[in-house]
Amino acid sequence: MKQLILFIACLISLNANGQAYVNGIEYKQGESKESFQKRKHAADSAIYEEARQAYWKTHTNTTGEDEWIKRYTDQKESENAEKASYAQTVKELTPKYGASVAKRIAKGQVWIGMTDQMCELSLGRADDVKNTYTDKGKIERWYYSNAISSISGSLAFKNHKLIAISE
Repeated sequence: MKQLILFIACLISLNANGQAYVNGIEYKQGESKESFQKRKHAADSAIYEEARQAYWKTHTNTTGEDEWIKRYTDQKESENAEKASYAQTVKELTPKYGASVAKRIAKGQVWIGMTDQMCELSLGRADDVKNTYTDKGKIERWYYSNAISSISGSLAFKNHKLIAISE
């Protein structure tokens, strides 16, 4: 019980004028809980920022924070560029293919029934293309390595339509 009272006394204290403080933040009479929590959060954030700056000033690797910030910034820029590229691709392809197909192409997806033109938009140019002639006609096979596309394998086309996907 004494420990609980001591703990509460540490959290809530009164100064000589009778003003209440919670964790060092003055609680104004009549103040709403939300208002007090906002002020406390701002004070806690300021304390955190001060401690973070003090750490980096005394830390032996003074360039560490700059390197971390650069990596984070580069990652965010890359993510934003990917999102912008995706949005631009969808915008350009929607009038021709419709929104749902344009989104699938922009994500690099392939499915049976696509045209060869749609597959090239989705995956890019194939590493290699080979033609096979059968009694049923010409089969064109596109080969991809996963280094440049989302698949590693081949796509088979007949009359410019995708008929098989091999991974």
